[in-house]
Amino acid sequence: MNQQEFHDLIYDMYYPDEARQGAARLRYAELDREERVSHLRKVLQTDMDGLIWRAVVLLLQDDPTRHLPSILPLFDSGLPAVRYVLSAIFGDGRLSVALPQLVRHAEADPDGRVRHAAIAALGRCGSVETIEVLGKLLDSDDDDGEGHKLSEVAKDAIAELKGRFGIE
Repeated sequence: MNQQEFHDLIYDMYYPDEARQGAARLRYAELDREERVSHLRKVLQTDMDGLIWRAVVLLLQDDPTRHLPSILPLFDSGLPAVRYVLSAIFGDGRLSVALPQLVRHAEADPDGRVRHAAIAALGRCGSVETIEVLGKLLDSDDDDGEGHKLSEVAKDAIAELKGRFGIE
């Protein structure tokens, strides 16, 4: 299977039509594991955020311990789409291993969408100490490029953390 066929297969796995989705999932399962992993890692080198999202999720489903070492360095990608996807995915509390990367991107990523995703992720997986980091963003006039003020995203993230930790 060539890389383009693999891209199409991944898109079909998430297609709204259940029959098409089921057939794609069966074809994916029939692929040799190493071939799947090889194709998924190539996807991570693209700038197609929808496809990257799916590839990271599939790699983490395959074996998080095995793939985290190759995924975490992608937080330093020159592609905003990659940093955005990782910030959004790693906001899952079970994946707080990426907390240092999320803090770095929340504070200083040059792409507003990435900062938005990282700030929101910190609200979902951050620690009590994260509240201080987010507090520094409350005075920001920056937006995410889609009309959302990052200060408002930070305010929501702080409220989420305070609620989770029982802080008033």
